[in-house]
Amino acid sequence: MSRLRRKKVGDPAAARASTPRSQTVPQVTASPTDPFGAIAAVLITALVVVRWLVPAESAPDGDTLWIVQLWFAAAAIWAWGRIRSENWTIRLNMFDAALWLVIAGHVISTTTVFWHGGNQRAALNMAWEWVGLGVTFFLLRQTVFGQVDGSTNRIVLIVVTLGVVLAGFGIWQHYIYYPRAYEEYHGLETELEKLRENPAANDRRIGELELKLQSQGIPSEKAALQQFEGRLRFSNEPFGPFALANTFAGLLFVSIILAGELFRTARRPLTTGSATTWAAVFLLLVYCLVLTKSRTAWIALVVGLAFWSLCSFLIGKARVGRRALLAGTGILAAVGLMFGLAAIKGGFDIQVLTEAPKSLEYRLQYWSGAMGVVREHPVLGTGPGNFRQHYLRYKVPESSEEIADPHNLILDLWTSGGLLALVGFCGCFVSMVAPFLRRRRTEATPENSPQPDDPSAWTKVVPGVAGGFLLAVLAPVLSASGVFDVWTALLFCGWLIAFALLRRQLGTSRLSVAAFGAASLGLVVHLLGAGGIEMPAVVQIFLVLAVLIFAIAPSRATARESRKFVFAVGGTAIVLFVACLLSATLPVLNRRALVGSADQAMMVDGDVNRAILDFGAAALRDPFSPEPPEKLADAFFARWQSGRSTSSAIDDFAKCQESLEMAIKLDPFNPRLYRRLGQLDLAKFARSGDKHDADAAADALSQAVERYPNDSSLRAMRANALSDAGRVKAAKTEAERALELDKINRQHGHTDRYLADATVLQLRRLAAAAAN
Repeated sequence: MSRLRRKKVGDPAAARASTPRSQTVPQVTASPTDPFGAIAAVLITALVVVRWLVPAESAPDGDTLWIVQLWFAAAAIWAWGRIRSENWTIRLNMFDAALWLVIAGHVISTTTVFWHGGNQRAALNMAWEWVGLGVTFFLLRQTVFGQVDGSTNRIVLIVVTLGVVLAGFGIWQHYIYYPRAYEEYHGLETELEKLRENPAANDRRIGELELKLQSQGIPSEKAALQQFEGRLRFSNEPFGPFALANTFAGLLFVSIILAGELFRTARRPLTTGSATTWAAVFLLLVYCLVLTKSRTAWIALVVGLAFWSLCSFLIGKARVGRRALLAGTGILAAVGLMFGLAAIKGGFDIQVLTEAPKSLEYRLQYWSGAMGVVREHPVLGTGPGNFRQHYLRYKVPESSEEIADPHNLILDLWTSGGLLALVGFCGCFVSMVAPFLRRRRTEATPENSPQPDDPSAWTKVVPGVAGGFLLAVLAPVLSASGVFDVWTALLFCGWLIAFALLRRQLGTSRLSVAAFGAASLGLVVHLLGAGGIEMPAVVQIFLVLAVLIFAIAPSRATARESRKFVFAVGGTAIVLFVACLLSATLPVLNRRALVGSADQAMMVDGDVNRAILDFGAAALRDPFSPEPPEKLADAFFARWQSGRSTSSAIDDFAKCQESLEMAIKLDPFNPRLYRRLGQLDLAKFARSGDKHDADAAADALSQAVERYPNDSSLRAMRANALSDAGRVKAAKTEAERALELDKINRQHGHTDRYLADATVLQLRRLAAAAAN
């Protein structure tokens, strides 16, 4: 029997065999008998969408691990579909290798956290997030092949319509949400203050209110609470589905540029209805971007538009250049108009511009502290999700915020993933720039020539996006962090309208790689002055733009057949799914469920004993997280404070210290845990009067000061502990330093860090008494 397989009509293998090696292999669409390919396509679309509908900043806490799990499942389904259809084609290029170099840097840096200490849970969660991002790019690379069937048009339209809907959501936040949120918060705080006047009679209601505030992410510490109240009352920047306006602004300006590209290739001539539709799109996007007050995003938009226009004239036809120039001019005109409208409506004021030097000064302070972290960990970094703990050691006295990232792309990658991640990202950027340096034009490749659109392919878009919105609705339940979000369902209705309107405006002209390059360059510019490169949702924007560039720009034979590779992808996806489930997703879900139950028991029901049992079980279910032992220490401390028997009280305090020391072991660079240990010893000293307890408090607080030397309140607490222990000279030195730091805070207007007047008087007495 001959070993040569007969070439059938329409056989994908036959088509690939007849394709010259110098050309990019055309897309092979899933056949009607390949349901797994269709399922994978819908799931991939849903997972891309849901990334931009849930808070991007919560990844270190494990809120989005379920998305990573589904990406691994999607990879397994994709591989199985390829195996069933005997389609062994894969697409790889230099970007894939560079991206996995970035991922390897984060994985290696995570291992150092387990070896040298750090927040192991945050590092492990982020390591899995980065592996999930690698799978994201791989699957997108295999399913978006160019314009032969309009796949690039579809993904661009998804991004733009999501941007439009979220821009409307952001405008609603600016004008309606913020006033309502402040009124609700102010009402809760007022009620809580009244109830605390008679805590014995209102203990349960107090617990309910405190638990509600805690579940909404409202901080309990004085400095953080003052900062939160100030932002809620005086700041009204829309943040969309994220937690920060800067993160939202990054998605908005990318949507603006991609909308400009769709407008450039839209149907001609423009009717009154289509002109109205495009005007509404740009005005919504630009106005919301103005309201975010993100200076880095504004600069990024200008840089992106300039790059887009330049490339259109250099590598495009004259007609294409005129249209791009028209779109860019229209966007700039919309920007000016929206700035004026926002100023009239109070969403923009001149201080946003006049305070730009102050914002730059803050960035320089952040970068100065971040460079201290780099000098301490120059090769492997601190580990993903562990920057803040190390940064506090080097935070300059003039700075106020305890930032979670350096607000700079380079420093963020360097500190989180080490030099390997930084080098890998440079490789990613170079591979994206390469298409712009080639002399061959993009229209030279048969795959990228305009082709009739495939209407059946569009039928998968709505189910995919609907799946993404459905997952966003279920997100709080999937992450065990809350209840259903009905607002997301309403946003989906808005998306359907935007999709239906813009779908009718799409033309048949070929998309330009220049627009995607402009958006990528603008995103890099934005991230050089804003945090985000360690947020999976932001990285996904970058990866989607890379996929679009490689799908349209000419490439050198990146498609090849490898049966072994497809099998390896399927097997690896299954292994990753199980490993992530056991090491991250399940432990985080179990821990959150038990911690939530314990918080309810302790703060609402007043059942400390049940809370202790649940906190202990949470610590066993998730042995890498410092949260359960820290909360367990608080529960033992609460029982110690109310303990009647001397022997049981001593036992409770010992267990309290033991639990807190366990939390410190899991997060040894966090000054807050040492501060809490010092507070416990001071409470014991207040009851016992034993100077040994004051000494223990001073020693614990010295560890905290070592990790956060420029915190005035921490040094003030240590000064008092040293005084209680009879160490007069040390108390004098500490009091003087606390007063110096408080003076710096007052000079720079950091109201959230002012020491209380009574504390300042006490510090002055300590300094004067020691001097005498």
